[in-house]
Amino acid sequence: MDKIVENFLKKYSLPKTKYVLGVSGGADSMVLLAILHELNIQVHAVHYNFMLRENEADLDQILIEDFCKQNDLPFFIKKQNAQEYADKNKLSIQEAAREMRYAFFREVMAKEGATKIITAHHADDQVETILFNLLRASGIKGLAGMPVAENDILRPLISVSKEEIYHYAEENDIPFREDASNASNKYQRNFLRNEVIPKLEKRFPNAKENILQSANYLNEVAVIYEKQIEQIKKKLVEETGKGSWRLPIRKLKHYESRDTVLFECFKDFGIIRTQLPELLKLLEAENGARLELEEYTIFKDRNFLLIQSHQTKEIKEVFIESHKGHVQLAQGKLSWELIKEPIVSVKYDKNIATLDAKDIALPFKVRAPRAGDYFYPLGMKKKKKLSRYFIDNKFSPLDKHDALVLEMVPKQDAGKKRILWLIGERIDNRFKIADRTKSYYKFIFKPNKT
Repeated sequence: MDKIVENFLKKYSLPKTKYVLGVSGGADSMVLLAILHELNIQVHAVHYNFMLRENEADLDQILIEDFCKQNDLPFFIKKQNAQEYADKNKLSIQEAAREMRYAFFREVMAKEGATKIITAHHADDQVETILFNLLRASGIKGLAGMPVAENDILRPLISVSKEEIYHYAEENDIPFREDASNASNKYQRNFLRNEVIPKLEKRFPNAKENILQSANYLNEVAVIYEKQIEQIKKKLVEETGKGSWRLPIRKLKHYESRDTVLFECFKDFGIIRTQLPELLKLLEAENGARLELEEYTIFKDRNFLLIQSHQTKEIKEVFIESHKGHVQLAQGKLSWELIKEPIVSVKYDKNIATLDAKDIALPFKVRAPRAGDYFYPLGMKKKKKLSRYFIDNKFSPLDKHDALVLEMVPKQDAGKKRILWLIGERIDNRFKIADRTKSYYKFIFKPNKT
């Protein structure tokens, strides 16, 4: 087993790499700790006492402390109640323990200058994970099980059986403790380990080996699958601005496995499998239909699905109280200046507003449109609601969310509030430059378009 670990680290690590090893006190992690020590690997033993088993948890901690002291190994221990953490963060106890454990791993890594986390997951853990993921309707990656190397996490014992680990511990007098809770079928994984897998092995003697072999095949398939998906995503998902993307529906429909392609394209935006039917409905929905996710909103806009990040969706009000300056908005940069001289000519540019200073006064406000807003679009003598202007000019749902207006908000007379400019679109006709203009404000908007 020493050779397995040594060869594994040579393959997946750099020379003189420092490691953090999660140690529970069980046979697998204690054996791995002993092997790494025997190989003179720079390893920091990390244990998390979740305070779930009263005296038992404390005995696990004492075992690891004693072993590390006897072998002059650096060790780090943290004690926190996992049940309280789970309740506070609305997580299952397993999710809470994992989150707490890995946060502590990375805390120690940063402190000690380590670059890799090692876990003692073994072949039996892998079989449980594959079956567990199968029952949860996981995709290819779930059925392929835990990767042997995943970002900064290494699993050198992933091909070693629990039986081999016990045998190694006995031969080399390595101390360990059995977790009594492993015998309880209260947890789903324990039920698989204690009930399902033994029955499978009775009927199918090579069940574990065949499941692991299937996972190896799927790992190879997953590599090909991921590469193909990345190519498809590059063709279909187009970034249209800061925090916004779009996907052409007609192009999507050319793919045979449309549902899978759609899911993979939107997975990075927080879509989960159970939400796929809702996403599919958007393809045939009316314009403006939407699906709200935790961090994004997906809109239907004619022949596109549009994605908008919530971080850029909210528009903050910005006051302008000086005759010259600039401000960086989520949608782009707005600069302005009061020019005290007649203007010779005005060249139309939707991102430049030249406004007669005669009838306007500071302060101004940049804000998102509101219900009931109206203005007199340049060239028109009648007012028009912004909502109607958006419809007539075929604004997409994302365009509406990103829209900004420049408004005059006199301090002395609130009744004289006026929209001066639908920024990046049209100014109000009442404030256009005229022959009599002696001074004017010039606003320039530089949108964050890619």
